[in-house]
Amino acid sequence: MTPLEINGILLAFQLIVTQISNGTHKRLIKIMKIIAIETSGSNGSIALLKNEQVIKEYRFRKGMVHGKLLIPRLDQALRKARWSRNSLDLIAVDIGPGSYTGLRVGLAAAKSLAYALRAKIIGVSSLDALAENITRQYDHICPVIDARWNQVYTAIYQFNKEGDRQNRS
Repeated sequence: MTPLEINGILLAFQLIVTQISNGTHKRLIKIMKIIAIETSGSNGSIALLKNEQVIKEYRFRKGMVHGKLLIPRLDQALRKARWSRNSLDLIAVDIGPGSYTGLRVGLAAAKSLAYALRAKIIGVSSLDALAENITRQYDHICPVIDARWNQVYTAIYQFNKEGDRQNRS
């Protein structure tokens, strides 16, 4: 299991919080209710976030069961958190790179939920999420995800002295 498969949704949350905090929506992050969906790998997960804290998280077992478990686990998480569907502010979804089928399942669910609930939606790159969570002791970071067939997904990120990401190649 890769770190992304184990903690993918938490990484996505942290990236979203960073993106929103660095933008014009800084004041809103404290009151936002967010659903995050991560289906890019053989393990997937969903989670709920409020006030920058993870409220509930479900991880799917290995074996590409995302299509079968995504909506039931999401419904279960919302009920356990006592959130109404109409109270959601943002749906975050992993946009890869990763499993084509897994990404389609996650994106279809996220887009359908966003449309039905009139919530905003944001795509989060797996590589961006990994890079965002590395300690800023290095000028360059290169996260790597196994793409199978002796290939990898990767990107190179450069950071300035303040630790802000400058570019990606």
